[in-house]
Amino acid sequence: LTDPYYKLIKDKRFDVFWNAHSRKRSIGFFSDSFKDLIQKCW
Repeated sequence: LTDPYYKLIKDKRFDVFWNAHSRKRSIGFFSDSFKDLIQKCW
């Protein structure tokens, strides 16, 4: 795989995935319910 973000999801390393995507966003930008929904898709 060449997409590092997809690899994080595939490997169920959601904490690292969300940290990377939240870095330039305000705290709470991605709600816990949104994260839960996305994670359950995998």
